[in-house]
Amino acid sequence: MRDVPIITFVNKLDREARDPFDLLDEIEQSLALDVTPASWPIGMGRDFLGTYDLFTDALLLFERGVHDRVTEPVRCSGLDDPKLPRLLPKEALAKLREEVEMAKGLCPPFYAQAYREGHLTPVYFGSALNNFGVRELLRGVAELAPAPRPQPAEPRPVRPEEPEVAGFVFKVQANIDPQHRDRIAFVRIASGRFQRGMKLKNIRTGRLMSVQAPVFFLARERNLAEEAWPGDIIGIPNHGTLRIGDALTEGETLHFTGIPSFAPEFLRRYKAMPELKKAELIEGTVYMPSPVRFKVHAVPDSLIQFWLMTYAVDTPGTEVGANGTLRLDLENVPQPDAALRILEEYGGASRLDEEGYLVGPAELVVEVAASSGSIDLHDKLRAYRRNGIKEYLVWRTMENALDWFVLKEGEYERQRPDATGRCRAFSVPRGVARISRAASADRKTRGNERHRSSLAASRSTRF
Repeated sequence: MRDVPIITFVNKLDREARDPFDLLDEIEQSLALDVTPASWPIGMGRDFLGTYDLFTDALLLFERGVHDRVTEPVRCSGLDDPKLPRLLPKEALAKLREEVEMAKGLCPPFYAQAYREGHLTPVYFGSALNNFGVRELLRGVAELAPAPRPQPAEPRPVRPEEPEVAGFVFKVQANIDPQHRDRIAFVRIASGRFQRGMKLKNIRTGRLMSVQAPVFFLARERNLAEEAWPGDIIGIPNHGTLRIGDALTEGETLHFTGIPSFAPEFLRRYKAMPELKKAELIEGTVYMPSPVRFKVHAVPDSLIQFWLMTYAVDTPGTEVGANGTLRLDLENVPQPDAALRILEEYGGASRLDEEGYLVGPAELVVEVAASSGSIDLHDKLRAYRRNGIKEYLVWRTMENALDWFVLKEGEYERQRPDATGRCRAFSVPRGVARISRAASADRKTRGNERHRSSLAASRSTRF
């Protein structure tokens, strides 16, 4: 945060509030930044008369009950300007001069370099509800903001003066408009001139997307973005096709660096609780473990592990893990009951990071859903689909049913068993599972039948 320029706005000056010096002191202590007033309030609450812009020497008078009209400032030559006694009461003017002189003595002068390095924050005063002081704040943002900088990327940094458009997704937020259940990906433009309707390539998926309805956000308002330049942030409505870290370009393959690809806070807290055996982050929600029942979870789980281990032993280049943490994105760090992956050197999509966690989509993920079907078949399914898990198997032991999903063109298709009761995997070589026995109603023989089915599958020439 120390490298980010910060502008502070003290709101609701038309209501009774604390002394301006107390507010400046709290800002300084809370943000650990030097503060310098960009404007100064004249009175407060019922006695609030306006503000004086210290950067431009302009008086802004407050009119009560006027919400839709922007007050024009009165240009002055300083606090000794002869116009001021005609515009302000004598006592208010004297107090303004005294407080501004004191503030200049207590606060450091404004230095643009210190602000842009994140060491100093200019402070504006106003009343947003009355649209007072907001224009001055926005003008300050425009005038004080640093120019767009080159963005680090591989294989080369992206410079803002480049003609071709390039940008990256740094935030995804859902339900900004609850009536439409929308999902907005926030994209920072790094180079070029973006125009509405452009076709940009998502480097992660390799697909072109036509950006027909990009938006600019200002508080609660959103407006259609006809064009955008380096440094601008646009919102792109989508249905899960964009995620944090995605690079959008006019065709060049670029990977922007420095963007986190997992949930650091969740993992930090997880490490701080060594007694905790399992915790999952699914679509931004943390799920804690519950007691595991033997017949409906532990036994099916062991059969899944036996089945996959039998396959992995007979299939070079594959690896099976039980209850391993899987880093997918900022909002999803699941811990599936089983995961089968193809090793990197054999062309697999997942990898192990420096801490030993699995990062990226495994080829097959299995969940035993004794009481977690509502999560496994909804939030988890969406998270796995969006992050490219090629095949997803859910064993609903309470309903004696198996759901096998295969990812095709960005959507999960439910697998149907053939006449012999087998489903065939598409993402791992020669993968076959006979699943008709799992739905058997004979509880006494179901375990033995599964066991024999697994042994038969291990001897099958298909593996």
